[in-house]
Amino acid sequence: MEVRCFRGRECEHPHEHRQLAEIVALLEAAGGAAGGVGVGAVALLTGVRVPHGEIDCAVLTRRGVVVLELKAYTGEIYGQENGTWQVKTADGTLVPLLAGNLMAQLEKERYALIAALAPLVPEYIRDFDGTEVLARKSRAEIVAAWGYFGGGSTYPPGQVDPGAYPWFDIVTPETLVPRLREVDGPLARLPRYLDPAVHDLMAALVDALHLDEYEFATGEVVVPAPLLPADTPPAVPPVPAPQGLNEYHPASRRHALILLKGQLAMMDANLEDEGTEVPPGPQRIRGIAGSGKTRLLCQKAASMHVQHPDWEIALVFQTRALYAMIEERVRRSVAGFGGVWDRTKLRVLHAWGGTRREGFYSVVAMAHGIIPENVRSLRQKRVAYSLPQEALAYCCADLMDRTEVVPLFDAVLIDEGQDLVVDDPGLLHQGRQPFYALAYAALRPVDEARPALRRLIWAYDEYQNTTTMRIPTAPALFGNDPALRRCVFGTYPSGIKKSVVMRSCWRTPGPVITAAHALGMGLLYKGGMIAGPRRRTEWEALGYQVEGAFRSQRQVTLSRPREHSGNPMPRIWDGPLLELRTFASRQEELAYVAEAIRAEIQDEHLDPSESILVVSMLDEAAHIRKIAEAIHDAGVNVYISSAPAINTFSFAGHEADPDRFRAEYAVTVTGVNRAKGNEADHVYCVSLDYVARNDASVAQRNRLSVGMTRTRAWVTLTGTGDYPLYREVEAVIAAGEAVTFTYRDRAEQTGTEDEDGSVSYQQELT
Repeated sequence: MEVRCFRGRECEHPHEHRQLAEIVALLEAAGGAAGGVGVGAVALLTGVRVPHGEIDCAVLTRRGVVVLELKAYTGEIYGQENGTWQVKTADGTLVPLLAGNLMAQLEKERYALIAALAPLVPEYIRDFDGTEVLARKSRAEIVAAWGYFGGGSTYPPGQVDPGAYPWFDIVTPETLVPRLREVDGPLARLPRYLDPAVHDLMAALVDALHLDEYEFATGEVVVPAPLLPADTPPAVPPVPAPQGLNEYHPASRRHALILLKGQLAMMDANLEDEGTEVPPGPQRIRGIAGSGKTRLLCQKAASMHVQHPDWEIALVFQTRALYAMIEERVRRSVAGFGGVWDRTKLRVLHAWGGTRREGFYSVVAMAHGIIPENVRSLRQKRVAYSLPQEALAYCCADLMDRTEVVPLFDAVLIDEGQDLVVDDPGLLHQGRQPFYALAYAALRPVDEARPALRRLIWAYDEYQNTTTMRIPTAPALFGNDPALRRCVFGTYPSGIKKSVVMRSCWRTPGPVITAAHALGMGLLYKGGMIAGPRRRTEWEALGYQVEGAFRSQRQVTLSRPREHSGNPMPRIWDGPLLELRTFASRQEELAYVAEAIRAEIQDEHLDPSESILVVSMLDEAAHIRKIAEAIHDAGVNVYISSAPAINTFSFAGHEADPDRFRAEYAVTVTGVNRAKGNEADHVYCVSLDYVARNDASVAQRNRLSVGMTRTRAWVTLTGTGDYPLYREVEAVIAAGEAVTFTYRDRAEQTGTEDEDGSVSYQQELT
């Protein structure tokens, strides 16, 4: 990522220019990982004139400001609060620093920068209600000051006390970037929704210091411009947002998102108690879309890792496009618990794996000396399957038939558990779901006296599966094994629940999650409810209040109380959160979508990568490419999920990057399957007519539900023609957070019937 450079005066000394070039190269090589938003990703200030002196260099990041005093010395550095500093060179010579006392020099430069920055903090760093966020005494802590010495230099311990001077350090080319990542001042502790405010603060500091932006390689002054990929500039670049939080227009989407993200930041805090609990055996987590299941699993895995660093832990998921998101959440959670992530102990694994990255199945197979199967080998063996989970089930069952699985892990956590279940009884392994049976077999017993007790934790939402509505209850997963049929019933002696139900939806606004459930289950379908719960208690488990009885021809009203709708968008945004737009032709539809997205980027200042997501209801490469091309024609960068680069519309399979979902400065266009687990502020569900043509299909309706629940704020549904499904959409939009329908009992409905006369599914939930 580009490092933007600003200066007060041109560099005059060769050693300063050499060290500055070294710093620029280090920051660019870090890919922006030094942690900042700054004025762009990372901003480098050079030759900064301050009262009674000059600052060689300062680095602005999202985490804070660091003054760097450049010293062209290499060796062992000796110096304290008082006296002259010296460097012991390789030949043993003690060389005094020309400046005398480095601490005094750094302290003077630090206070000069604090004097420029501190008055700006209360103006820019304010919460959404206008209150100041940082106390006056904490403003000085934003600025650190370090000495920068030659590579290989050391500062032996026992000199300046870091506890007494937390702003001070000695760094080298080897330690600069790692230390920048560790900066933990007041800005680093601010919630992420204040990122725009920090950006504005840093921009204001640059203005206050009267600095010019320049191209480091040439030294030429340049006109400031948005940070964009140099090789693929968009035809319509994002327009910079207004300066200062208080200037945001109250009706703008950007302003609404600032308020929203402040509330969503509370979700991790609400999950923290559950996240630190380590169950001494199996645990099931059931939650609706957006309830925080993935976050909770990441926190649990991180908590286990920090508490038990010797444990072998696997965090497993099914959608490869989730790699980056899950790894980032694990990294943050481990750091939040005060640990360091050892990737050899806590492994984030795709359920199957691929040619480039190992997966849970391939790890277990190779640990037993068996070459794992892949798509090509199954094709050569003429193994018939129609769904990826069926192929994986075959591989897992085959592995267990070929060898006795030896325990490898102390804990296995499974996300997207509903996507690892198969319907075909012929694929079961001894009456058990093959992937779950393999995961269980690969676990060490928690208690040798009770070998059946193993730490298998799985999370699922049965209404987010686009291929089946089979519910992963313990009997459905583990068959008739008496030790496991009741494994998620009740609580452990420590009080930890064996089954966790997450009723509150944090990600998706209440009216949208209600509409998604109503459309996904066909509550308003002309022939009666197509799928879903048929009991009051089960709807309550999904976070709804129920009026009426589930008896044929009776009216039932479902509504979401505020306590189960954590997303505050309905109270922030006065306009519609869910819209339907229909068109006479595909060309008209895509032209509308493209122009709407262009306007959001240019006029509403939305981040094209993080804020906007386009999900095609037809999961075919040619159709997804057609959508992407239409958006690109409007002057917007696009990224087809799994493409090798942005604005790439055709690529061979070997060129694809299936682990990648987003690209900077580009709007992601994807099918439903790769969208699962990901999210954005505004989701466009395009080509709704492909669902409408087969509106009696549970799988097709579930695709719509999955697409809609990717949003944190707005959903726009678009399609061509005119279909009965469109009337359903209009009805649920009008209904808001409460939908009323006439219940009709249908024999073909998929419900949650008791699978065991002694323990009902609903009992397991309580």
